[in-house]
Amino acid sequence: DDIMDKDTIRHGHETIHHKWDTSTAILAGDGIYTLALLVLNSIDSNEKEISKCFNEVTLDICEGQALDKEFENLDNITEDLYFEMIKKKTGSLIAASAIIPLIYAKEDIKIIDLFRTFGECLGKGFQIHDDLLEITSNSDTMGKSLNSDIFEGKQTIMFIKANNRYQKRWTDLIAQSSKATIKENISSFLYETGIIDEAVHIAKS
Repeated sequence: DDIMDKDTIRHGHETIHHKWDTSTAILAGDGIYTLALLVLNSIDSNEKEISKCFNEVTLDICEGQALDKEFENLDNITEDLYFEMIKKKTGSLIAASAIIPLIYAKEDIKIIDLFRTFGECLGKGFQIHDDLLEITSNSDTMGKSLNSDIFEGKQTIMFIKANNRYQKRWTDLIAQSSKATIKENISSFLYETGIIDEAVHIAKS
């Protein structure tokens, strides 16, 4: 994700591809993923179901990230498509964290499904809030590089609403802003039109 988004800071530290190189980052990611599989292989209860869940979620995350990349710089993305993308990219990860302990404990499927829904909703709320902070916060507070959403043409719920409602104004704003002023200009526009408040409400809901 850091490589694709060209992020340079994560959790207050340089990202691996930025500090070293892309090859090192890919190998580190593959290594960490393999360590996770080794941990799962050592589980002594319902290990097949847990591994199946883990692999399904890994595929969901890949699909969600692929959609995120596909949506970049497109101007016809609907809110429903956005919600489906973040459900896969972020919601599925939090859902797995919620349900894997229940699978381990051999809980009833109805309870597992309830916690899956909880995790997906929490993950979607987190992603929308993260998108908000890309616009309203700063790198020091967040501990990561910001502006990648803007410069990579990411489709967030705010940008989708802005484009759908104010297409010409929004397009002109992007085109006429310099790299130094674009974040401030976008932030002011989203506050002025009430889109920031809407996104906060959606994240909370």
